[in-house]
Formats: sequence, structure tokens, C-alpha cells
Amino acid sequence: MKPYTTNPHPARPPLYVYKLVKLWQKRMHLTHFGEIKLYTRAFKDGTAAETRWMKGYKGGSIHFGMKFLSNPTITYEEVESIVVHELCHFLFAEMDDKFEYYLGVGEVFFEYAKSREGMCDTIATILMARYKRAK
Repeated sequence: MKPYTTNPHPARPPLYVYKLVKLWQKRMHLTHFGEIKLYTRAFKDGTAAETRWMKGYKGGSIHFGMKFLSNPTITYEEVESIVVHELCHFLFAEMDDKFEYYLGVGEVFFEYAKSREGMCDTIATILMARYKRAK
């Protein structure tokens, strides 16, 4: 399924992305973050998305790569997978901040961050499979 043909507001993700974030935020019990703001950004390295959160974990944002969202071959399921992956980062937000505080931003923290990316991929895959079967 193709998510959309054109986006009338290229500075913002298309409406269906907002709906996916709301749906999965509820499913993943992340409503305590409140409204998660969505933006698009021109990443130089082709990044699909990036997550940021505020101290106190009461708000955050997801920045989607403009190239990723404007790719005509991208499917709805691929966008949904990225949304779930990025929301997984909110699950780890407090732990990430504590690790960064105690370890500093050095080699150990970067190794942890690489492992966390793999964990987010795995969790997103499991969650999507679970909800796909439940339909």
C-alpha cells in the first residue's frame, strides 16, 4: 500500500503519520509523554527518523527524513515500522539519560547506543507482528 502521492505541507509529515504516532503511542503506553510533535528534516546521511525528548519525559518530537517520506517506493508498513521503532526510543528515554549522565558520551555509551538500536528494531518487529495477528 502506498502511503500518499504528494504531501501538501513538506515541512510537516503527512496526516497518516500523525495518526500512526497517536495509535502506537497509545498501544505502547506512552501517553504520559503527552503530544509528540512531528517534523520533517533534511538529513544529510539519509536517516529515516530521529527522536528527541524533554527532561521529565512529558514531551518529545520525532523528526522524519524528507527523503524517506518523499520516496515514492516507501510503503505504509515501512513508515509504520519506523514510527514504532522511534517510539521505542521513548521507552528507553529515562535509561538513556541516566547512562549518558553516569557514563558520559564516550565509547561505552556509543556501544550501548548501538545495542539499543538493535533492541528498538527487535521490539518494533515483535509489536507490529503481534498487532498484525490480532487484526
